[in-house]
Amino acid sequence: PGGGGGGRPRARQGKFVTSAESRSSWGWMDELNFVARTPVYKPAVSKTTAVALDHDSSLGVPLLLGQPATGGTDLKHRPSSSGRKRLTNAEAIYTIVNIFVGLGMLSKPYSVAQGGWVSLVGLTVLCFWGAISGLIMIRCFQLVPGSRVTYPELGYAAMGVFGRRMVQTIIILEFMGATLIVMIFMWKNFMFLFSDVDSFSAAAGLTLAAVPSVWLLNFGDLSFISFLGVLANAAIMVAVVGFLIANPSQIEPSKYDWSTDWDGFSISMGIYTVALAGHAALPSVYADMQDKDSIDVVVIVSFVIMWLIYCITATAGYLYHGRHAHVLVTEDIMLTSPGWCFQMVTFLVVAKSYCSVSPIVAILNEIPEAGLGVVSEWTRRCSRTVCLLVLSLVAYACQDHLGFVEAVTGSAFTMASSFILPPLFLVLLSYKKTNRQEPAGILGTPLGKGIKQTMAWVAKFNVYDRAYYWFLVFSGIIVGIVFTYGDIRELFNDHEAAVGGSTTGTS
Repeated sequence: PGGGGGGRPRARQGKFVTSAESRSSWGWMDELNFVARTPVYKPAVSKTTAVALDHDSSLGVPLLLGQPATGGTDLKHRPSSSGRKRLTNAEAIYTIVNIFVGLGMLSKPYSVAQGGWVSLVGLTVLCFWGAISGLIMIRCFQLVPGSRVTYPELGYAAMGVFGRRMVQTIIILEFMGATLIVMIFMWKNFMFLFSDVDSFSAAAGLTLAAVPSVWLLNFGDLSFISFLGVLANAAIMVAVVGFLIANPSQIEPSKYDWSTDWDGFSISMGIYTVALAGHAALPSVYADMQDKDSIDVVVIVSFVIMWLIYCITATAGYLYHGRHAHVLVTEDIMLTSPGWCFQMVTFLVVAKSYCSVSPIVAILNEIPEAGLGVVSEWTRRCSRTVCLLVLSLVAYACQDHLGFVEAVTGSAFTMASSFILPPLFLVLLSYKKTNRQEPAGILGTPLGKGIKQTMAWVAKFNVYDRAYYWFLVFSGIIVGIVFTYGDIRELFNDHEAAVGGSTTGTS
């Protein structure tokens, strides 16, 4: 039903749907149209973004481990429980990369300038660790009973009320940091475009301009925002690499450091870590995949691609600008070549930053709104407006310390939500799952095959398996504490240097 000749993409019930048969006749414009309208995947932090495990099966019938799943259909080809089309492996890789790779690319050359070439080794370790943690996150979601699973409910399943509150607190703090980052990105890049605008006018004007976007409660669901991010990231990478290729004489060994001090390395690692936030959205992607058996390969390939993107951007920018690279690479581009290329890249960054405000503020507010039972649309609009204005004031106070804000958000909160909690919850759930009964409805859903395999796998955990996951947990805790301490110490060192310089200048 629903017309639309030629097998072209069509909208139905507010979702973008298609089929393998119709896609076989698409041209390149049809494929581009599909990519531009790919659904937005959000972190599963509340009921509105929960991962749907139950599609059409009844719940409540006990089913022992080892018994066959009910339903009798091919789980790989059943309709997605979210109502979206099934993702091929290539589409899943594109989606995951698009979730993780954001405007944090702007600070990658600065990260190398802070930590030296050796920081790229740290980036490699973090990407490998992030892939492992992402797969652990997916397996954790499979072990939580219920038809719709969220990250806080995963915390509750593993650690009770304390676990739920811990997850909610970390998510709120992480998205507060993300709001500060995106607001500062927007203001600073706007001032790069319009140099005669002062910081207060830019901050006040753009914040007020962002208020209507948070009033549109579903604005963050618009898939063109995701495509705009792809364009912005591609433009940043092409510009940074292009300038280096066009000006190879800028490569001078004297401009680079193999390593710097520990505090600078901590800032670098924190900025890399915040660019790997997004693990809570992976279970939603997994739920919509056609071939769930390929999830390991899909996640690993996605993180390899992310590593390549970050390394190429960071290396090219650092080779060109050296240890004097600014925290925003658009500022370096402005100083190097303030022409149409700079204007195009910076405009895309401003547009992407503006469009990111609404979804970030929405996710930030979903947890307290649910806890307080806020259902009125006007009450939600008011709470999100107040949240935006308050965080804008904090961002204005922090705008000269953007690198520190990125680093602390990554070292403290992203490290906790994406690297520490997944293995912690998995090992705690493993103690509970050995002889646990699960509802038949879960094992008979589109995720059923993966759930059954995961439960059987966890049931066989031995002391060495648990020791491995405890090692990941304590490694994350130690790394997070050490890097956060280094970030804070670097901030104080910069402050003391600034005070000392002003005192010297006065005398």
